Amino acid sequence: MQTKTTSRQRPLLQNPEAVRDRRIAVGLKQAALATLADLSEAQMSKIETGFASASVDSLHRLAKALECDVAKLTAKPRRRNATRRS
Repeated sequence: MQTKTTSRQRPLLQNPEAVRDRRIAVGLKQAALATLADLSEAQMSKIETGFASASVDSLHRLAKALECDVAKLTAKPRRRNATRRS
């Protein structure tokens, strides 16, 4: 599985799925989270889709807005449809 990277080929700091899942869990629309984290809606969309890496400062603002630790937003992605071995 290939890791998504930005146009400069840097690995993402955030787990896009974790950011989106947490936003949905707390009941925020993407635009509302962008406002709370002082990000543009376009940048917020790129962070959630993995087309841009959030800065460390942005991650802290997102974590504060989402009422969670930064670690929750940077956790490794879950493997979907993985079969368990006995």
